[in-house]
Amino acid sequence: MTSHRRNRDAGGHRHGRAPDGEAVVVLHEAVAQRAYELFIQHGRTNGHDLDDWLEAERELRNSRTGVHE
Repeated sequence: MTSHRRNRDAGGHRHGRAPDGEAVVVLHEAVAQRAYELFIQHGRTNGHDLDDWLEAERELRNSRTGVHE
């Protein structure tokens, strides 16, 4: 029996190998920047940081895969 290690990204998509540390840092910074932009767009209203973060992740993931919601 062959054992395959399957990793999943934040969107639950399988990929062959885990991203390297540098890629993770770049992705984290991109999400943080977009989440901050959303915070500003929403009038700098506190209490929605998780919503902004998740929306930023979703947007970036979709832009990488070509999916538009």
